[in-house]
Amino acid sequence: MFSDAIDKLNATPAYRQVKLHIRSLIEGGQLVPGDRLPPEPEFARALGVSRMTANRALNELAAEGFLERRKGYGTYVLGTVRSNADVAVLCHEDIIAASDNHYFGKLLLGIHSNLVHSGHKVRMERWEEEFPESALGAHAAVLICPRQAALTMWERRASIPTVVVGASWDTDTSAVVDTNNRSGIQIAFEHLRSLGHTRITFVGALPRDANTIDRIQAFRELRQHHHLEKAHPALVFEYAIHFSDEERQEVAAMLQSPDRPTAVIAAGAHVAMMVVREAARVGLSIPDDLSVVGFDDPPFLSLIDPPITTVKQPLEKMAKVTADLCQKLLSDPLAKPTITIIDPELVVRGSTAPAP
Repeated sequence: MFSDAIDKLNATPAYRQVKLHIRSLIEGGQLVPGDRLPPEPEFARALGVSRMTANRALNELAAEGFLERRKGYGTYVLGTVRSNADVAVLCHEDIIAASDNHYFGKLLLGIHSNLVHSGHKVRMERWEEEFPESALGAHAAVLICPRQAALTMWERRASIPTVVVGASWDTDTSAVVDTNNRSGIQIAFEHLRSLGHTRITFVGALPRDANTIDRIQAFRELRQHHHLEKAHPALVFEYAIHFSDEERQEVAAMLQSPDRPTAVIAAGAHVAMMVVREAARVGLSIPDDLSVVGFDDPPFLSLIDPPITTVKQPLEKMAKVTADLCQKLLSDPLAKPTITIIDPELVVRGSTAPAP
């Protein structure tokens, strides 16, 4: 049962190979709750690893709720994990700054409050180039809007239940919760089409972001389906809040071009505001000359004149589902990770009108 578990040519650390092997035995039913593993020296010999390697693998599996180690009695397979677990919530933004951001703030607060309500201890941490080592020692983790490279790095290093929220990357080992970004673009596009617009373009930001990739792909497919390929090319900028003078000038030039769009889908609230400002600067009236649809629904979009039509993401629901999935994976570490995609809604306000 324990032999041939280690591939010495594999770059994966030996202790992690041991962990994955034991997990596969549990998942396959060869080890069931209550089963006792061999004593550590015998276990290490059977696997062909050092006792230090075996000890690390067993201790981490115990910390993650797969095993229970009883001093003087041995190591046993568990069926459940305790409820007061340590959960690391990781965000690539500064936590204080993120809390003031509509999108990140709603997710952070919602996930934190739901997990704490379930009896868990929550650590909010920021990652930049490297994940904090303390997060790898948690019982579970929530990654908010990770880039693809960051998620790949996490899944190579971590072996704890993980929920990814706000990024629909392909993954076999993490649960995913996200807005249906493609549906959001579709309802915005169809709303503008119903108003007679045919010159519709897209302005977005964060080109390596999973949400942006989904949104712009959906937009291009819709434009092709409706034979609107001659409309102005989409614009995608590097940042979602702070725009350079060159980027603003690029939007202004688009709005002054002979084939200028009569409608813009702005894939972000701050992007929508930038488009509205540049339209005013070049003498276009919203919505008489230009219709604008945003994405996200922070309060300021409803307070300006005219208030902005927008795609509202179900952030509270996303936070609740994320916390529930985290709880499920903590209670049943062998549960298969799931993908939950939640539809947004279109909030129609005064920034959209029939095409001029």
